[in-house]
Amino acid sequence: MNGNYFEYVQSVEQAFYFLEDIQFLDGTSINENDWVIAYKDAIVLGARQWNGAYSDIPVMGTDEQELTAEFAVNGDVPTFMVLRENGEIVTLEGDIPPWSNNSLFVVANLKEALLIPDEYMLSQGYPNPFNPSTKVDFSLPVDSEMSIRIYDLQGREVVALVNGTIKAGYHSVIWNASSYSSGMYFVKMLALSETDGVPSKYLKTQKLMLVK
Repeated sequence: MNGNYFEYVQSVEQAFYFLEDIQFLDGTSINENDWVIAYKDAIVLGARQWNGAYSDIPVMGTDEQELTAEFAVNGDVPTFMVLRENGEIVTLEGDIPPWSNNSLFVVANLKEALLIPDEYMLSQGYPNPFNPSTKVDFSLPVDSEMSIRIYDLQGREVVALVNGTIKAGYHSVIWNASSYSSGMYFVKMLALSETDGVPSKYLKTQKLMLVK
């Protein structure tokens, strides 16, 4: 899995953000196997593999193309995320300047955002329909034993995307289905936790459509 799966439309309106360093909650720093992706809402505005301090991340803006109609406009603050080499996607926080066309911005330091949701959640995959990869967001209000698995229409397990203890927070996982055939699939999240001795269980299923 690499950032090439985060394709974006080139625009004549664009800016570049030069990122000095990125720190994660586990105490590690970004490395050259990681990718940085720029978003506006769920729309990919740019992506770049990390190549050391002051890596430049392109961020596309709205121009006269229909495909760029919802891209960045002056004053928007892009969201930066990192696709780590283990497949995890983390959201970053820091002092990010608002976007403006033909601008160059230097961002001293970004770090993984510590965000704790109020409830469990499994989102729809994005994009959906998709080819060949889709991103699935999920959230955990407490540390949980959990799994996220993909099933086909016959109910057979295709792949386990997550399986183990995951810390509370907002998370994302990518399914690269390039080796699977077109059709309907299901992503199922099962989370088990215990608060003050009281066990809880969360189970949610969403549909995914792979179109080749």
